[in-house]
Amino acid sequence: CTLVNSEQLLTITAHRGGSVLLPCSCPDLQTKPEELWSRESGQYRKRVQLFNDSSPGNLSLLISHLTEEDGGDYQCGVKGSHTTIRLTVKESLPFVPFALVTVIFLHIVVGVVYCTRRTKVLFWIIHMLSGNLQTGLDLYCLKQGDTPGPAGCCTLENRDQPLTITAHRGGSVLLPCSCTNLQTKPEGLKWWKFNTNIQRREVISRESDQYRNRVQLVNDHSPGNLSLLISHLTEEDGGDYTCEVTGAHIIFRLTFQGCTLVNSEQQLQDKQPLTITGHTGGSVLLPCYCPDLQTKPEEFSWKIDNRNTQTWEQISSESGQYRNRVQLFNDHSPGNLSLLISHLTEEDGGDYECAVKGSYTTIRLTVK
Repeated sequence: CTLVNSEQLLTITAHRGGSVLLPCSCPDLQTKPEELWSRESGQYRKRVQLFNDSSPGNLSLLISHLTEEDGGDYQCGVKGSHTTIRLTVKESLPFVPFALVTVIFLHIVVGVVYCTRRTKVLFWIIHMLSGNLQTGLDLYCLKQGDTPGPAGCCTLENRDQPLTITAHRGGSVLLPCSCTNLQTKPEGLKWWKFNTNIQRREVISRESDQYRNRVQLVNDHSPGNLSLLISHLTEEDGGDYTCEVTGAHIIFRLTFQGCTLVNSEQQLQDKQPLTITGHTGGSVLLPCYCPDLQTKPEEFSWKIDNRNTQTWEQISSESGQYRNRVQLFNDHSPGNLSLLISHLTEEDGGDYECAVKGSYTTIRLTVK
């Protein structure tokens, strides 16, 4: 795991009494590193929380009930990689009479209009004079290229960088999207997926057929955290996603971990099968697996070379020679395709092939 934004210093600002999420993650959220968050001092009893139950590569740290003492430099480190976050904790904004706020803003606006003569800023003056402070702030956010919201402007993290994320079929993935200030609630949030069949974007919804009950936002405690969690991933979930708010967006490319069977390339070079010996009446395990045992191949098969017909025949526990005598062990490790054959007979000897899309391995079984 080489952490996203590794060796960089990220700056985050939060407010006293609130909460903040310090982002730290592996590019592959199913990678489980030995994580280590460190801080020189501070008391965090019952105030910190990780969110890596479903995505072990998501090492982000949530700190609640912030105090001024929580400000400082934090480091999320894994073996061979680390990222540093500088947290600034500010006081909540004090109450200021509206008339004073209006006067201050009008002085600023007049200067900006004089220098820029931008149409949006003129609208800002009009709304300020009418007493609509939020609309004025919204237009200011839009002028800056940020997203307006009830708590201020939302600047998306990494909004200028397309992100590639690799996941596992059947697992879960978190597509990270957030405002730099996690207490900002932006307007106009939408998640899109590009449909290659019809060549246009479609809004992602829990009610749509493809994502029914499989997608979830994780912004309960931090309205500026717009990240999307997708569970029970299928091959069709791969592709380009967009996290969009008013005036800004981030693009993600979701890919799936491929499977090149262990020993397959070596066998192609040597042109020799793996040799295994078993004994009549006993059992034998024919090994076949992906380098990452959490990778779920799109499809796979076990076959035996029938020397009488000179064809490769599919092996099934439901019929033929192997009825009730073969077993797979991929319930918990979908990338483990190994085949157990019990009650061996001499007829079980021969050449076996374990194949996935684009890769295969051959095993020669001798029964004595």
